[in-house]
Amino acid sequence: MRNKKNNLWLWATKNPLVVLLCAAIFALGFAYISQYFFDYQPCILCYHQRKPFFAIIPICLFGLFVLKSKNSQKYLTAFCALLLL
Repeated sequence: MRNKKNNLWLWATKNPLVVLLCAAIFALGFAYISQYFFDYQPCILCYHQRKPFFAIIPICLFGLFVLKSKNSQKYLTAFCALLLL
């Protein structure tokens, strides 16, 4: 079991698109949980800050499942990282 867990961790850290995808899902999940379960109402800026995270999710999925070239995945990772700024 331990070896399988380490392999998954190594795969995720070798592919930064996976890390960006997980970060975007976590950020949106945290925002929606705090909004709907804890009744924390976001401001207008918070709504605008969610848009790049919504854009990153399909871009990362496209890069993971369609693009097979490591070079093109690097460019896509840089683009997604710029969206987060």
